[in-house]
Amino acid sequence: MLRSSIKNAICWSLSALTVIGVGSGCSSYRAQPVDLTAFSQTWTARTPEDVSVAAFADHLRQRGAIVPAVVDLSDGINLAEAELLALVFNPELHASRVRAGVATLDASVAGRWDDPAIGVDVLRALEGGPSPWTTLSMVSLSLPISGRLGLAKTHAERLAEVDRVALAMSEWAHIHVLRDAWVRWSATVEQQRMTTQFASDVQALVIVADQLQKAGEISIIATRAIRIAAERAQVSAQEFAASADMQATGLRALMGFTPQVPVQFQPTLRMSSDVRAQLTLEPLETENNSAAVVLGLARYQAAEAELRLEIRRQYPDLQLGLAFENDRGDRSLGPSFGFTIPLWNGNIRAITRANAERAAHMADIQAAYVAAVHDRAQATQVLADRTRRITALESQIIPLVDAQVADVRRLAQLGDLDVALVLQVLESAWLTRRDVVLLQAEQTQAENRLIALHLPVWLLENVPTTGDLP
Repeated sequence: MLRSSIKNAICWSLSALTVIGVGSGCSSYRAQPVDLTAFSQTWTARTPEDVSVAAFADHLRQRGAIVPAVVDLSDGINLAEAELLALVFNPELHASRVRAGVATLDASVAGRWDDPAIGVDVLRALEGGPSPWTTLSMVSLSLPISGRLGLAKTHAERLAEVDRVALAMSEWAHIHVLRDAWVRWSATVEQQRMTTQFASDVQALVIVADQLQKAGEISIIATRAIRIAAERAQVSAQEFAASADMQATGLRALMGFTPQVPVQFQPTLRMSSDVRAQLTLEPLETENNSAAVVLGLARYQAAEAELRLEIRRQYPDLQLGLAFENDRGDRSLGPSFGFTIPLWNGNIRAITRANAERAAHMADIQAAYVAAVHDRAQATQVLADRTRRITALESQIIPLVDAQVADVRRLAQLGDLDVALVLQVLESAWLTRRDVVLLQAEQTQAENRLIALHLPVWLLENVPTTGDLP
């Protein structure tokens, strides 16, 4: 009798579940081991001519970005091409896209109804009797009359938006890190070139000094001083060359290539006119749309959605069910319902936390705005100072240095050669031009810092968040 009652109750419940859950299915687990060997082979096989580069470039142009159509290796990789390659191949950005895809997928399945529940009670009367067993089975379903499922969907979508904006911010920040590194490398390459030329000029002066010393026209001390200057210049040139090689390896890392990839870079101390055109943005617009402020606003919207959800959760959902009872041979079938009374809990803890989170995000936005104002002010000051100093050097000091070098060369042709004076003039010209290069690099980096404050609209539109680029 007991077995029959339990069997009937379970079969009835399972039949009801089958009717309710037709078409539903369960997911299954499949192991996916990490294969770094396969990844290494794929990584080392990457080339700038990969088809994914052209596809992503087309995708960026459709979003409004100004990017090169193709990467041309015949003349080396320029800065614009390097930015495109970094967006495509950098592994950290790829990981950010995959991670952003988690919230996107979560939002796509959020807001679903709770699964139905089944329950079976089996009781035996303590006093016995001809039919001592009572069974009760029930299938219940939560009817979300509170509207929490729609708000849960909205909250998940806002969290996905936060990850999408964070991804765009990461891409934008990576572009500007690359630009800064590119300018520093370019400045090092230019210093190495000038120092090599200076070392060559001083080495030629050593030959003349040796001849003059043998003729008794200058002392051995003066000759030795020229030779020391030549050796030091040669060492400096080697140091700049080594530094340029290390910085080039860093550029390959930022672009996502192996250290050994055979590519050449085009040095430049100035960004393109298209990039520098972004400096014309109004200060207020730039600060309102700074990367940190935009990310803060996205987080604030997510906090708003979470607060609405937690407030709505204090209102109960209706629990509807269908019960079947076999009470000592008497069978009954009927509906059941119930709901939670928000009397003591009221979800107050979650509401309090969500309210505090919203206030914290508001403070973060204000802090980000203030930081953007100061960043803009400091970068503007640096830009104005470096521009003024470059103008002064190029208009006042460089002409004098050039005149000195020209006069020294003219006197040398006439046979009136003062090697100490020649060395002083050559060294002065070398150091002055090095100063100009360093100031130009700092000027461009200040421009880059100003541009980095403003997160462009194209970067926020149709951002791939699956890890797989177009």
